[in-house]
Amino acid sequence: MGYCCLLTTHKLIVDAFNSKVDSFPALFRRVLAMTSVPTMSFTTRRLLLAFVIHAFQSLDVGFVKKELAPLAQIHIWAGLSSEGRRNAEFDKHPPLRKIWKGSQKRFDAADKATQGNLRFEQSWLYSLIIDFLSILYSPESRTDRTSPFSVTR
Repeated sequence: MGYCCLLTTHKLIVDAFNSKVDSFPALFRRVLAMTSVPTMSFTTRRLLLAFVIHAFQSLDVGFVKKELAPLAQIHIWAGLSSEGRRNAEFDKHPPLRKIWKGSQKRFDAADKATQGNLRFEQSWLYSLIIDFLSILYSPESRTDRTSPFSVTR
C-alpha cells in the first residue's frame, strides 16, 4: 500500500516499472480491487484511487495503456447505463451497436476466468460511482474523511 502512495506521479510510475514491466499488471489489478473494499479507510482508498488516476494520465506508456484499456472500452456500458439508454445512443451512433455486439460475442465466447475478469472490468467504475455517492450522502461515513494535509483553523 505504501508503495502505491509513493507512485502517484507519471514519472514515478514509469520509472518504477520500466525495468519490471511484468509486475505492473498484478499490482494494478490488486490496486483496482482494493479501491472497491468498503471496509478500508477512506484515506487509503483515496490514495489508491490517486494511483489509478495517475496511471490514466500515463496512457502514453505501453504497459500502463495495456492495463487501462479494458477499463475504457464499450463493455463497461453494461454497468453504467440501462438497455434503453444504450439503445438510444446506438440509434444516434449506429457504428456503436456493431462494436457493442462484438463485445457481447467476445464475452460469450470467453472462458469462465476471462468472463470473471470482464465482469470485474464492467462493474469497477459502476461500483466506484455507487460507493462515492454512498459516502457523499452518508453523514456517519464522514469521520474518516479528514485530509492529513488540511489546515485546521
